[in-house]
Amino acid sequence: RLPSALGTTFWGLIGALVLSGIAGSCESLFDRARQHVRMALLEGLESEAQAETQAKPNTEA
Repeated sequence: RLPSALGTTFWGLIGALVLSGIAGSCESLFDRARQHVRMALLEGLESEAQAETQAKPNTEA
């Protein structure tokens, strides 16, 4: 009985490590995707602000 219990524990440990690695990869993937979306939104807002600034005539003399 002892060897099978050790084998089960070993494969359980391996499975837990694999699942932890997969979860870590998914988390980093989501973080990178969130960062890309944030940067795209900021670039869109900056270009919109620049377009508004260029569209307004300069009335200061």
